[in-house]
Amino acid sequence: MLPYKTVSALICSLGCGVRMIVSNPLVSIHWLYENLHQKNLIILDCSWHLPAHNRDAKAEYELGHIKDAQFFDLDVISDVSNPLPHMLPKPEDFKKSVEAMGISNDSLVVLYDGMGVFSSPRVWWMFLVFGVKNIRILNGGLPAWKAQGYELETALKKPIPAHFNVFLNTDMIAKMDDIKSATSSGHQIIDARPFMRFSGQAREPRAGLESGHMPKAHNLPQSDLAKNGLFLESYDLKMAFKLAGVDINVPVITTCGSGVTAASLTLGMAVLGKPIGKLYDGSWAEWASYDNNIIIKSNV
Repeated sequence: MLPYKTVSALICSLGCGVRMIVSNPLVSIHWLYENLHQKNLIILDCSWHLPAHNRDAKAEYELGHIKDAQFFDLDVISDVSNPLPHMLPKPEDFKKSVEAMGISNDSLVVLYDGMGVFSSPRVWWMFLVFGVKNIRILNGGLPAWKAQGYELETALKKPIPAHFNVFLNTDMIAKMDDIKSATSSGHQIIDARPFMRFSGQAREPRAGLESGHMPKAHNLPQSDLAKNGLFLESYDLKMAFKLAGVDINVPVITTCGSGVTAASLTLGMAVLGKPIGKLYDGSWAEWASYDNNIIIKSNV
């Protein structure tokens, strides 16, 4: 695992628009333990759970978290005026939230979650969208931290407010029209939902939504991207994309149920050193709510 100082981000232009490449966004629990003293370090607990998990992320955080970690609430730091779940917040609202956490443009932000690598990639993507480059994900998250025997604390950090210059990178965000024109624009669509929902054989967890998938979408479930709570290494990751029929050298649009687990696919592209493409923020929650959108069902 490379130290964060050796990690770089670059923007390159390649025909279809601006494509961001983010190298090695993961850090190990050992690296974090050895660097807890760094003054510019901000740690965020980004735990979030599906209703079926029957878990309260905020309550779990309060019962024990990594030293000085603050809780990042995906449902609160979002566009609460939008009927769709946890959509990207407005830039000024994101700015206000992270400034209150003591995050500046010079901060090194490390994210983790309570399931290994599940919801933290969504927050990682959000920070990238709003112009943060020094943003990392703790590989293995809280389960790996506890398995190593590292201590937790219950004290709640009182940060000193900071100043943050926000920037919105719209090239990382896909809209519904991007999905409809994906084939003609040369993009692949990758869906992180479980296969049974993707194929239309199981119900969607959100009432009133029909299951199935978008035309020409590939299915790579988020659960296939991790093993024992750790994100896959490069070779296994390449095989997972290949088995899903995805060409990692072609631009991608990632999607899922509501834009959370899609970010794990985006993270996978980053780990492989490929352009991370766009994430469809509205995802299936938006697509399936429009009667005129095509929904494909398949048993294959």
